[in-house]
This record gives sequence, C-alpha cells and structure tokens, in this order.
Amino acid sequence: MEVTQTDDWRKVTLSQSQYIKDILERHGMANCHPVKTPIESGLFLSVLIEPEVDVTIYQQLIGSLMYAMVCTRPNISYAVGVVAHHVSAPGHIHMKAVKRIYRYLRGTSDHKLVYHTTEDQNKPVIYSDSDWAGGCNDCKSITGFVTYLSGGAITWASYKQAYVSTSSTEAEFIAAATGC
Repeated sequence: MEVTQTDDWRKVTLSQSQYIKDILERHGMANCHPVKTPIESGLFLSVLIEPEVDVTIYQQLIGSLMYAMVCTRPNISYAVGVVAHHVSAPGHIHMKAVKRIYRYLRGTSDHKLVYHTTEDQNKPVIYSDSDWAGGCNDCKSITGFVTYLSGGAITWASYKQAYVSTSSTEAEFIAAATGC
C-alpha cells in the first residue's frame, strides 16, 4: 500500500496501484482490455455441485482481489463477494466474472482513497443499500454500506443478510441499521 501526504498534513492518499499491477501481471491479465464496471448488471451465478475449473487457481484469484478490496478498493466489494461464494465449486461462468473484476482493476489501477481536512467534511457520512432477495439461490438480500470521513471511505462492507426479508423496505432498513 502506498501512503502519501502533503507537507501541511491536510491531504493523505492511500493507493494500491503497484499491487494491482503486480496481481494483473501474476495472473496473466496485464494486457487485458479494461471495462467500466466490476460486474455485469443482473448477473446470476448458479451454485455448482462439481467444479469446472481449477479450484486452486480460482481461490488464488479471489484471495488477491480480497486483499485489494479490504485495504483500499471498496468499489469492488460487491463483485468480490458475489464470486467468492463459489470458491468450492467454480465454473467457467464464475471464472469469467472474476476476470471481469481484474479487467475493471486494469482500467482503475490508479484510483486512490483521498482524505483531506475541511470544515464541511469533519462528520461521518454513511451510504447504505440492499437488493431485495438478490441472492437468487437462497432469496436473501445483499447489504452494502460505506462510511466516509474527511472525504474518503473509512469503512465498507457488502454481504448477505442473515435472514430472508419479506419486503424491500425491510431489506433497506436492515442495510441502514447495519451501516449505522
């Protein structure tokens, strides 16, 4: 992780651009064509009984993504969560979804978390959302939230809710409560 700051300590940036370039190289995707989003809209990944691709390679790809996601890349949290559910039995469609995340990182490798001190950004701001019954295999909703302070994300998460929501309002309420 690269940390930089201005001389007056008013601006700090966190970046993993070199790490992202390294994992792209390590997994043979350094020259891939970038895409604008980490996951296709409306993508459904079914659960498989038997793996169709090498499980070890799939797990290595996911592990590299998780490190980036946890440290400085909240923008891939949802996509990584979706593909990580299939680490025990991945298929070709799952591998294609993982490679799309790498293609997204190829185009956004220089993105940074930026924190700066200003009067209007000294209070936390929380955004949350959920997709009602988005987990098509089990009908559980997926919650996501991000907390900003000083202009940059300080906490974020994306995961399945513990139980099945009976309405979109309930799913959104759970997401808001979780974010808070």
